[in-house]
Amino acid sequence: MKTSISINEIYAMLTSLSDENKKWLADKLVADITKSKGVKTLCYPRLKKNRAISPKVMEMSIGTLPPDFDFDKESEKMWEELAQ
Repeated sequence: MKTSISINEIYAMLTSLSDENKKWLADKLVADITKSKGVKTLCYPRLKKNRAISPKVMEMSIGTLPPDFDFDKESEKMWEELAQ
């Protein structure tokens, strides 16, 4: 009788799930990792639907990224800073 399952078998089973179930599982895994590492939850303020954005904020947040911008590196840096 087989009592263990390989990571490849687990992955094969997970890829057969519906998109809704995959999202549910992903959310649960991220929450578990976040909780175990003590990472603070990222929270965005609620703004009114038709609130005007100041020109200064637009200048800082709208536009193209530099060609050498490494999104993955910057994301990791952001999460590490939030975890401290």
